[in-house]
Amino acid sequence: MEAIKLLRQVSPRKINQHDEKLRKKALDNLLTELKEENKPITILQQHQHLIAHHQGTLSLHYEYIDPVDVAIFLEELFNVIVRAGDQCTQLFFYQSKHFKKEKNGIIQASFSYYNTEEEILKLVQGLTEALYVFTRQQ
Repeated sequence: MEAIKLLRQVSPRKINQHDEKLRKKALDNLLTELKEENKPITILQQHQHLIAHHQGTLSLHYEYIDPVDVAIFLEELFNVIVRAGDQCTQLFFYQSKHFKKEKNGIIQASFSYYNTEEEILKLVQGLTEALYVFTRQQ
């Protein structure tokens, strides 16, 4: 019911623009944080041929790091909730030459009208710290 009220107050086009602005901010900030070459992370939005529709989402694959571990890390330390796992992509990962077979699955963050830019920066900080914490344990 609240979603219907929101759509009556704000146009779907404006909601989509807001979602895309947040996704772009997350992607740009994450790319800035990960500017070093050879990081064990793939941002799927950088590979347009790998993902058909990505509006309002940011999808990542960490090599050698279980996506569920990253999701728990983000929730417990940053109060950020993401989806983690295969997400109906088992066949994609099995057939793709772009990913290591050791740890399949992705981290996926979704953005919506109620999210803020501050939350996006917290997500990026958490994703970056997770990379350093879990790769140090290797």
